[in-house]
Amino acid sequence: MKKYLPDHVEIVGSHPLFGPKSAAKGLMRKKNKFKVVLCPVRVSDERFLKIKLVLRKLGLLVIEIDPKEHDQEMAMVLAVTHFVGRALGQAGIRRSRLSTKSYRGLVGSKEIAVSDSLALFWNLMMGYPEAIDWVDRVVAAVGDWGNRVKKRLGRKSGHFPGLAGHIDSISLEETTAMPLAENKPPVDTGKRAQ
Repeated sequence: MKKYLPDHVEIVGSHPLFGPKSAAKGLMRKKNKFKVVLCPVRVSDERFLKIKLVLRKLGLLVIEIDPKEHDQEMAMVLAVTHFVGRALGQAGIRRSRLSTKSYRGLVGSKEIAVSDSLALFWNLMMGYPEAIDWVDRVVAAVGDWGNRVKKRLGRKSGHFPGLAGHIDSISLEETTAMPLAENKPPVDTGKRAQ
């Protein structure tokens, strides 16, 4: 903007971290305040303070950040959210009456990502140079964890009998001889599962 605007023009980059669907019920919420990022580039302290105060009076949480830092963080936040959301949509995850809070978060990310246009998705991916790096990291990590699960469970592909196969291999006498587990939290031994 500095390149294209004359020196007497003040510049404040702004990025609301919510969209029309999120704010449809209004901005003034006591819980889960909506955020707006401000990147002061060339602005007087007085004018910048007025901008922040107006946005705060609208109920927004104002985050002041350098433009370069904004772009780096948004590459991570938007690329990961939209990439994973689209992948989860393709995988077929859906709402469930048995869902946990974290699962509802995944479904929510999926629903937002797939309801946005593909043009927005590609604009996000092309608009942030670091976006492809985050996509690569997520793909590598998911592949790594997929391989770990398959290795641990002894499965390369096809059906794994899981707990049902294990239960079928135990006799009824062995089942009744097993001690009942106590409902105590697991003891932290300090060792991490591999």
